[in-house]
Amino acid sequence: MSHDDIADAVVTRLNAGSFSPSFTAAKKLLPVYQLEDIPALTVDVVVGTQARERMTRGSVWLRTYTVSVIVRAKCDATNNAELEPLEALCESIKDHIQGGDWSGGVVLAEVNQEVPFVVDRLVDHGVFSTQIDFVFRGF
Repeated sequence: MSHDDIADAVVTRLNAGSFSPSFTAAKKLLPVYQLEDIPALTVDVVVGTQARERMTRGSVWLRTYTVSVIVRAKCDATNNAELEPLEALCESIKDHIQGGDWSGGVVLAEVNQEVPFVVDRLVDHGVFSTQIDFVFRGF
């Protein structure tokens, strides 16, 4: 399974799920938006880093693929009623991707989200923004 295949599978799995608030995930090579163009809610899937580690003296390599899910939404930084559903959505996304099996010889090995949201973007621009990294490994 290639890196792009994994990202496509993440998009498919997200779009098959039932989330609140609802969204349609899309794979983006470069998820850049002008502030005025950010929709009410956007969920982008981005191909991230790839690493290979030799496991034997021969030709067996462990491949590590990172696929990131970026959640953005316009909201009021001072309104917990707007922030809490977005934080809950991120938890639901993590739970949904963690559930089930992955085909193509890869397994989901790690889920990372450094911060619940980027404070500066929220305070300065009224945009909830966070990145969830899903790390897959396989041979």
